[in-house]
Amino acid sequence: MTDRCRTRLLGRGRALEAVLTSSDFDADLAERYGWVNRAVPDAELDEFVAGIAA
Repeated sequence: MTDRCRTRLLGRGRALEAVLTSSDFDADLAERYGWVNRAVPDAELDEFVAGIAA
């Protein structure tokens, strides 16, 4: 992903945070930031995916 694309998708502040800190972001934070549509616990993931695939 290019920096320009990342900035457009994440917003300047969050893009800088991601690039400059190189931090790992947990699923809850990624969901709050709007980087993912939904965070699903590991125990529920297979059932969730199966429901979408059906």
